[in-house]
Amino acid sequence: MADARSDSSNNDLVREPAHGRAADFAASIYVLIPALACSFSLIVSPLLLFWFPVQGVEAISRPENQFFWAALFILCIGLAVSLRRLLDFALPANIMWFIVYLLVAGLSVAWSIAPEISVRRYVLQVMVFVCAVLPIVSLRRTPIATDHLFVCFGLTALLNLPFLFLTQRGELGHAGFFTGKNLLGEMSALAFMFALHQVSRTGVIYRLRGGIGVVVALTVLIASESKTSLGLALLSHTVAGS
Repeated sequence: MADARSDSSNNDLVREPAHGRAADFAASIYVLIPALACSFSLIVSPLLLFWFPVQGVEAISRPENQFFWAALFILCIGLAVSLRRLLDFALPANIMWFIVYLLVAGLSVAWSIAPEISVRRYVLQVMVFVCAVLPIVSLRRTPIATDHLFVCFGLTALLNLPFLFLTQRGELGHAGFFTGKNLLGEMSALAFMFALHQVSRTGVIYRLRGGIGVVVALTVLIASESKTSLGLALLSHTVAGS
């Protein structure tokens, strides 16, 4: 009997580390979801529209959009359920107010001229919101998530650099591989903000890659000639260290 109890105890000790490794792996995928969402929105989808342009509602109804967001949403919810013991679902006030706004915005479907299209767009926005926000606010691994987002926005800015030379400048500024200069400007302003955040951290590696990110983001931002985004970039230093 003693030997049996000893074997059972040893088996439990073997299973617990394995379970811990599985939970760590699931958490690492979970915290990566916001960066995956941004990567698709900032890189994959714009490049597909650049190479295979469509207009109007067809851009939203593209099958790759529907498949990606549905798959990422299911993955996000599934990981949240499996990691529920590690997560803190107490949402901050700003997120709560945004959810209220999102619910009120959904009421506009009732008087929409094309309800089917409006419902499709609204469901898509809800899925995007959940994938971008839930892993960050529930897992509380903000530094890791911020690093992922820095890489995502920095890579997007870097990929746009050759398009500044290979594509024709618009009347009001460069658009890169985006559909408008303001989209390029907004992206580069956020890339600049994440780069400043890296510069503000302790460590040579953080500051080095942050400095490179600042240069790339500013280059793209200036080329876009987006005044609104430039204003956002000027304010970003106030939140970069927060």
